[in-house]
Amino acid sequence: MNSKPLTKDQILRSAWRSSLPGLFVVFFFSLAINILKFATPLYLLQVLDRIPASRSVETLVMLTLATFVAITAGIALEVVRRRMLLNWAKWIELTFTPPLIATALSRRDDDDREHTSALGDIDYMQKFAGRSQRWFDLVFAPVFFLGLFLLHPVLGWIGIACLGGTLALAALREYISREPRRAARTSAAKKADLLATIQANRDAVSAHSMASIVAERWKRVAHRSAEAQSRLESRSVSLDTLITGLGRLVRIGMIAAGAWLFLRDELTIGGMFAARVLAGMGFGLVEHAVKEWGILRDARLGYRRTKARLAKLETPEASVSGDVHQQAIVLDLVTFRHNGQRGDLFKRISMTLEPGELLAVTGPAASGKTTLSRLLVGLLEPRHGQIRMGDVEITRLPEEIKTRCIGYMPQYSQLLRATVRENIARFDEGPLEKVIDAARLVEIHDRIVQLPEGYDTVIGPDYEGLSGSELKRIAIARALYGSPRLVVLDEAAANLDKESRRAMEAAVNNLRGNGSSIVITQSIRSPRINAQADKFLDLGEGRGDEPAAKAEQAVRRAKISAV
Repeated sequence: MNSKPLTKDQILRSAWRSSLPGLFVVFFFSLAINILKFATPLYLLQVLDRIPASRSVETLVMLTLATFVAITAGIALEVVRRRMLLNWAKWIELTFTPPLIATALSRRDDDDREHTSALGDIDYMQKFAGRSQRWFDLVFAPVFFLGLFLLHPVLGWIGIACLGGTLALAALREYISREPRRAARTSAAKKADLLATIQANRDAVSAHSMASIVAERWKRVAHRSAEAQSRLESRSVSLDTLITGLGRLVRIGMIAAGAWLFLRDELTIGGMFAARVLAGMGFGLVEHAVKEWGILRDARLGYRRTKARLAKLETPEASVSGDVHQQAIVLDLVTFRHNGQRGDLFKRISMTLEPGELLAVTGPAASGKTTLSRLLVGLLEPRHGQIRMGDVEITRLPEEIKTRCIGYMPQYSQLLRATVRENIARFDEGPLEKVIDAARLVEIHDRIVQLPEGYDTVIGPDYEGLSGSELKRIAIARALYGSPRLVVLDEAAANLDKESRRAMEAAVNNLRGNGSSIVITQSIRSPRINAQADKFLDLGEGRGDEPAAKAEQAVRRAKISAV
């Protein structure tokens, strides 16, 4: 049984509650690491200012050992901190990806790229988390510039001026690369979409000798993508180089300013070199953070979009009676139209499907048979009206009830790349006996046991060890697994051979006897299905050329004799 999904607030609160202790540890490690960095400038101050005057070897040895211990401790803490952040990045993926995938796959919209975008946002968050030590260290950058002021105010103001210049270059970099970045992403998406389309229609491309033409089309799209990426990189690289060059100038400028102050007897030799080290450390922290600003920006956008996607999990809790699976399926004045469609695809369909009844849905192409099947299993919501199981709307049924009560085979049913058992059991951990029962219903069990590894054989949409008709029977077995209360088979007889069609019809009769309601769509009336059906819905009735001419579709109870 599926566990009840967490809401957005529960997921986010749980994630932050689990992360905060580790983030506090990382923060204190960052504090210790940056404090230990002061060992180097302090060492220079002491060695260059005290040792020449005292000529004490013992003092030199002690200062060197202390500095060595401080640097070693800092390196050890840095290793631990990096590993903690990398583990946090992996944890983010494992925490957020499953509910996002579930949300994307159970969506009721037509955006097929939603799950890809969701995974991309998780990648942004992971990348930021794994490299977020830059931002923890940035908090301590002012401390290094404060150290310059303690050595001499002139050095401090030079450091602040260079810091201001760095931030100005970073802002300019973000501004001038905004449009090229948007163009590069758009071009990259078009290139990926074209490649996915080519791969999905590989047989048609090869059969029509379109390979060279399609390749040339991809080349043009890829060229535009490369140009957009080149504009983005040229602008970003130029300003990144300026920022790096400014950092080098800061280090040289600190030595020059320190030497000038030394000549004026306002700074010691040790102070001069310590200023150079402090400036390099402080500026380095800012420089690294500035160059990774894009990662922070993408992570923020990714987190915002992830938060919005998780909000889709927050469906109102439905009150469900214990015997909901024994109640009738009710279509109550159901009307639907697709986005951008001028008129209703069908309207005001009303009917009741009792346990054990079979509904045959017929109609010409584009009459709405597939749309109705998706409405019946809760993949779409009606524009008006309701589809209920008893007193509860199908779309509001809890997942643990839907997985037991609904079986669905879409018109273009594809098997997942997994074992036969996993495909039939819908990746459930149920007993093998239930899987075998479903396979026996469609008379595919004997063929499955002949496969190299039986029910543990890995198959997929392109598996060559089974015919297309046999693969479709496995898809039907998946819909029938567990004897669900409602079974919807969209064009179930299409592409089935005579033996497979007979097995499917026998399975339907068997399920009806156990109290399942069956809905079968068919473009061409099947005499055998019609002979079994209790009710008929013809989506072609009353359809005119104008939307206003569409009448309410009729549901007929009379039996249609087999031809």
